[in-house]
Amino acid sequence: MKKILYPFLALLLGAAGYLLRTRQLATAIAPETGLPVFNHPLTYAAIGLTVGSALLLLILSLFVDNEAQNWYAAFHAATPLPRLFSFLAALGFAVSTAFVFQSLLTSGFPKNLLAQPFLSFFGLLMIFGCLATFILTLHNGDNGICSLATLLPGFTCCVWLVLTYHSNASNPAVLSFVWQLLAVISACMAWYHMASFAFQNPHPRRTTFFCLMTMVLCITALADRAELYQQVLLASTALWFLGRSVLLIDNAQYGGKRVG
Repeated sequence: MKKILYPFLALLLGAAGYLLRTRQLATAIAPETGLPVFNHPLTYAAIGLTVGSALLLLILSLFVDNEAQNWYAAFHAATPLPRLFSFLAALGFAVSTAFVFQSLLTSGFPKNLLAQPFLSFFGLLMIFGCLATFILTLHNGDNGICSLATLLPGFTCCVWLVLTYHSNASNPAVLSFVWQLLAVISACMAWYHMASFAFQNPHPRRTTFFCLMTMVLCITALADRAELYQQVLLASTALWFLGRSVLLIDNAQYGGKRVG
């Protein structure tokens, strides 16, 4: 398989996970209790698909060039399509930010700032994280990019992880939200490894794996019954790492020797 097809394989695996997860939520969750049906085959199938996808993508990522690369070598786009993916994802982050503040407004803003501190803090961080993704897209891998712009989305993603866990902490049915939690964890790791290129400590294979796995998990988690801003954020995150993984895998053929 050509390496440039890896991200699109991840899309297919994510789509399969979404369909299976949708079916699982419809038949493997007891409607009267909201708890998963014990030993349901669809639950095992969903888990098996996720684990199998992780193993497959991990193996494929080992074939990606692993020589040290700077930010320009890894994420400069010579064609418009990857930048279009990134720009649409950045727009999605902006829409998700708007939905966060809409949720706060409809539930009693500014009084709700204290009632929902995690969501309020997350909304403020989303503004800066969203701006950072637009900057990263517009600069097109420029070596002069501010390193802070690579860190802000990852830090925002960490707060997203706390918010996701906090929102589901009282839910005894872990299977009802575990894919969403795994998606955010994988996104945190993908942002972390992507930022390493701006600090001269890149790990192309690890970055590729987490970008691809984040796509699979985010698309799968879209089947969950999450808030609207969470749905938009999951879709935008999958789209962002689609563009980033296409760039990284395509640029890896230069062996990190391209300079800005």
